[in-house]
Amino acid sequence: MAPLTARRPLHQDIVNALQDAAKKRHRDTQRRKDEQKRALNSQGYQNLRTQLNQTKFISPLDAETTKANIFYIKKKFMRFCHDNRHGTWKLVIKAQNCDKGLIMSFLYWICETYIRPRRKRSKKKTVNQYWRDFKMLYRRANEGAAINANDCEEVVKYINGELKVEFKLDDLPKPKPVMGVDDLLLGLTHHWSRDTSVFPTEDDRLDLPTIMLFQAYSACRPAELVDGTKSRGREDPLLEEPDEFVEVIKDESDDEDNESVFDDDDGFESDATDDTEMSEGGVASIRDQNKEAGVQSQSLPLPEDRETEPIRQHKALCYEDLTLWIVKDPTRKGRDVLAMEVYLRFHKGSDNKPKPTVFLFREHPLPILCPISHLLARALRDDAIQVGGYSSAEPFFSTQLGKDAVKVHWKPSKLKSP
Repeated sequence: MAPLTARRPLHQDIVNALQDAAKKRHRDTQRRKDEQKRALNSQGYQNLRTQLNQTKFISPLDAETTKANIFYIKKKFMRFCHDNRHGTWKLVIKAQNCDKGLIMSFLYWICETYIRPRRKRSKKKTVNQYWRDFKMLYRRANEGAAINANDCEEVVKYINGELKVEFKLDDLPKPKPVMGVDDLLLGLTHHWSRDTSVFPTEDDRLDLPTIMLFQAYSACRPAELVDGTKSRGREDPLLEEPDEFVEVIKDESDDEDNESVFDDDDGFESDATDDTEMSEGGVASIRDQNKEAGVQSQSLPLPEDRETEPIRQHKALCYEDLTLWIVKDPTRKGRDVLAMEVYLRFHKGSDNKPKPTVFLFREHPLPILCPISHLLARALRDDAIQVGGYSSAEPFFSTQLGKDAVKVHWKPSKLKSP
């Protein structure tokens, strides 16, 4: 019988990974048990049916950009009603009070107040966007009722006719020149060698060329890399606020230079994941019916080591979307090379129809054209690398692996960070 050999101890990184996986599985098991305890009984399903039948209108699950557009058009309509003494905006926008004449005069007021003072000539599609935003506001304020189809046709003809002529609206497409390879090299060279501008932080000086390289190699939109959500996009656009018509809030949608950069969802296309309140007055809560029927719903005791997973706060490229690899040199003549997988998930309409794309990058011999070098520098700056002994760039460029590839793990606290 062969003698027993001492078992080799596991590396600390492997131990930490196994512990994290065990804790995550334990949390998932506890959550599933909690959900099973809160399951509806027969009386609960009857009450659910009653609630759904009494619900007249369920608000669409709007994207954050759509919420922001509705909020800003509401601000404009409130100011319009206040300046022209029409009364409270909630009463004015009701179906019995909001006729086509009021809508046309509101669009005329927008052109006279916001478009005419501009130095440059405005686009007709800007007024069309205001019109689409107002239709969404009207529908939500009237519990799903849409504007009369004949009135909509008259408003469109009014925009294409009188407003276009009087305010000299431009209906030609905006030129969008495409940057070529020479332009990219010129921009990167100027950025690193001749640019004397001051950034808010030096991290921005590194982030800017990284974004340029990602856009050049993957043809992605800027909103897939940085958070393009407007400041009011995450809140309810119909939320009441004190003295709303007095407060002047800058409309971010007025900046025509940004129209083609970030998401601009039109119409009722909704792709957010927020919940909608469906309960109405006089209907008991579904969960309360379980208690009345004698079904107890108690949460299970939580272990002391139970932790809540961090929530992603930004629609931007985060460390969990990046996978850095050290790959063995295919020629077996020199050092190993770096490779990276980039997971782009925030396409336009990604909340409604997600179509994530994975791009593969290989180390480029010129650092100015290598996005991996840029991201590695940022990871070292953020202290995001979990592997011990890799706190500088030298170990990444001097390895000689005995296996095909090794994955570089990020610290769990940095996974949700941009």
